[in-house]
Amino acid sequence: MFSPELVDVFRRVASREYFWLDLSSPSIQTILSQRLRSAHIGTVSKDMLGFSELFSRIIDFKSPYTATHSSGVAASAEFLAQKAGFTQRECTAMRIAGYMHDLGKLAVPVEILDKPAHLSRMNIIS
Repeated sequence: MFSPELVDVFRRVASREYFWLDLSSPSIQTILSQRLRSAHIGTVSKDMLGFSELFSRIIDFKSPYTATHSSGVAASAEFLAQKAGFTQRECTAMRIAGYMHDLGKLAVPVEILDKPAHLSRMNIIS
């Protein structure tokens, strides 16, 4: 279902505990800013688009209620960016952002994501 090369990359990255700790950190914006400052970001590549789509499938797979949610958000974001007159590069970046918009769901237990009733204080604390 997924590109074997991307799965291998994800497995290597996911095996490092700091990856998951950074994702759940309240300082995630600072962490990403520091890491991105040292990285050269030129054009939005097909690899990045594929990587973000892979992540969206992993995210959406976590709950049966969101099977195609992220791909819909990604398509809508790109379409709206085109209508707003963004460049092709910016439109692709918006598609990537749409794929990644629910990344935080990976840190939320499925019992909370799929809970049919309102969350209680105990759900939030535990």
